Amino acid sequence: MFETTGILNEYVLREMKNYVLPPKQKILMLGMAAVLIAAGLGTYAVFQNTIGACVSVVIGVYLIIQMNKTAENVIRMNINNMRANCGENACSYTTSFSDEGILVHNLATGAKVRYKYEGIVSIKESASLYAIFTKSHQMICVFKKDLKEDPKELMAYLKTKPTQIKW
Repeated sequence: MFETTGILNEYVLREMKNYVLPPKQKILMLGMAAVLIAAGLGTYAVFQNTIGACVSVVIGVYLIIQMNKTAENVIRMNINNMRANCGENACSYTTSFSDEGILVHNLATGAKVRYKYEGIVSIKESASLYAIFTKSHQMICVFKKDLKEDPKELMAYLKTKPTQIKW
């Protein structure tokens, strides 16, 4: 059916940088940053309190910067895990789809993991892959260049499965 083989490396992880943080964490951090920045601007406009406004805006901007650093840390952690498990900064994976779920086979270690469709919550696309995310925010890579079928067929297939994706 659908099967791809590709290399997960730093380049691929950087392509997915905007998606490596769980959506709820991202929304919380952006929301808090927006409230702090708005409160700082409001403090300045209403009370002419420059120090309070600056502190609030700086903390809001810091949260946005920290969100970016957290994404970088996740990428670095994944690279370190690949180095520890595969012996280099990249691992080759085969991803295949069946009626039972999505099978991910690490070609370097021989490890195989099957993900049930019920645990799939979102799909994100980058230049070279589709990243399928589980409830626990694990990423399953489907490498576009190795996909023999039309990507629309894959999406149609996934729509027939009991995923939690909001199409």
